[in-house]
Amino acid sequence: MKKINFRYLYERTRELVFTPDKTWPVINDEYIGVKEMFQSYLIPLSVIVSVVVLLFGFLQYTVWQTICYACINFISAVAGTWLSFLICREYLNNKVDEPENTALNIVVYSSAVFIVFHSLAAAFGNGFFGQLMSLCSLLFIRTLYIGINKNYDLQAGSKKNLLIITILSIICIPVIIKKLLMILFHIPAFNL
Repeated sequence: MKKINFRYLYERTRELVFTPDKTWPVINDEYIGVKEMFQSYLIPLSVIVSVVVLLFGFLQYTVWQTICYACINFISAVAGTWLSFLICREYLNNKVDEPENTALNIVVYSSAVFIVFHSLAAAFGNGFFGQLMSLCSLLFIRTLYIGINKNYDLQAGSKKNLLIITILSIICIPVIIKKLLMILFHIPAFNL
């Protein structure tokens, strides 16, 4: 197992939130495989935010509910991003030279911004900070929009379609997975 580079996770995510104009050209020049991207970036990031959900959950819910909810948060984040990646890759086939790499970068990095704030919203509950984090989770749309527009291979119509497809998949798929898992494990629907 490779050592997790916490500094890289923090720096890359911070750059995607605050300076996506400067970050996307750097990302577009990198080539990271699907397995490596998930293992070195998305999964560790999802684990970290799920641990935060776990820690804050102990203040509000039973031990069983908290552990299950943290696990569900992790599974929905990773599986939702994976399915979003597959959908976007399929859309980009025959539209760009490297549909897998383009879809991977656009979906994983935009999802990371969404996952961080969405998970923090779950951790903080329905109070002020929870609602604030829910609103901040929509910052991923800005990150995604800039990332798609920095990809010069796509035509204008394809960029709009990709934006809509990706936004809907990043928001809806993890939430659907989370709700299905909560139903499956008979966990009360608290703070979705």
